[in-house]
Amino acid sequence: MAFPGSRILVSIEACGVVEGHLIPQALIVKVTTSDRESREVVASVLINPHIDSVLISDYLTEELGIQYSYYIHVEGCGDLLMKTK
Repeated sequence: MAFPGSRILVSIEACGVVEGHLIPQALIVKVTTSDRESREVVASVLINPHIDSVLISDYLTEELGIQYSYYIHVEGCGDLLMKTK
């Protein structure tokens, strides 16, 4: 499959170095839920032909105002709930 944009080598921790495709400023991203909307953010796309999931960067998450929580396990303390700002 051919993609517009630049071919670049991408280092993926689990896969090593793979060829990816970078399409700068290709998307306008906006998150809409039942009770709120984020602002629109221009984002670049990095396509890795070996990954079927959509991932967003920490930067885009912050720009969209996405907040999430997750648990971490701390030896001797158990599971702690962590929240983003």
